[in-house]
Amino acid sequence: ERAPFPDPEADPIGHLAVVHSHPRWLVERWVARYGRDEGARLLEADNAEPSVTVRPNLLRATTEEILAALREEGLSPEPGPNGGPVFVLRGGFVAGRSRLFREGLLSLQDEAESMVVRILDPKPGESVLDLCAAPGGKSAQIAEAVSPGGRVFALERHLSRARALRQNMIGRLRLSLVHVTCADGARPPFRGPFDRVLVDAPCSGLGVLGRRADARWRKEVATIGAMAALQRPLIASAAGLIRSGGTLVYSVCSLEPEETTGVVEPFLREHSQFTMDDANRYLPPAFRSGEAAFRAAPHRHGTDGVYAARLIRR
Repeated sequence: ERAPFPDPEADPIGHLAVVHSHPRWLVERWVARYGRDEGARLLEADNAEPSVTVRPNLLRATTEEILAALREEGLSPEPGPNGGPVFVLRGGFVAGRSRLFREGLLSLQDEAESMVVRILDPKPGESVLDLCAAPGGKSAQIAEAVSPGGRVFALERHLSRARALRQNMIGRLRLSLVHVTCADGARPPFRGPFDRVLVDAPCSGLGVLGRRADARWRKEVATIGAMAALQRPLIASAAGLIRSGGTLVYSVCSLEPEETTGVVEPFLREHSQFTMDDANRYLPPAFRSGEAAFRAAPHRHGTDGVYAARLIRR
């Protein structure tokens, strides 16, 4: 016997929370922001099986060579549905069992996450800082873009994660131009200036609940404010490390206002030397919007929930 669901008319929030297995406080937030129908689609998207997407390491082989090797492994790679530089692998791909992954020819990366480095737009020969780098997917993507002649400084606060990051960059991917440093991004041991800085800040992770189903029950509303309090000093510390005319990209895998516009808008008010740039010109059409910042949502794009703002130092 199944217990009855809450009545959808008498208690619409409770009904959605039980039917889609999300905490009530989160359902209330999303329905208030998106409306009942779109909020329900987002909740439903969190419960769908996430796609496995990989990005080729183009410093090691061409896209065509890597796709051919994937087919030899019995896989049928498909282009990312939104035009990103990734390929969807269906049929139970396990990275650790793949020779291509073990040998550093592939990185696991969500399609929306790959757009963050597109928005940063690093160029060959540039010096780039990834302020919150682990596990390293974006650092690797930056390294491919600045080669030859460029340098990537990848900062990670936790020693164990910094060691894993170094092993991923140097050992598996063979990206010798990535320099890993264990330090706090809010107090970076650099004076710069860098051509570009990426602040892929730690966040509530509410945009990736489809990949971390248990996380929805370990978060609470206070988590959002606590993470915003960490994000603000990170973007402020990055501001002093960028050359005149350089680029700062702030990104999170969350769409909550406190962690997105609630961080960027006060930063711009307090740092008049920075201005918002339009991210849309760096995006394929499926990801473009009427907003200058980038937003991808699970129910709209079939990706992680990601926000990124591109800021230019005058």
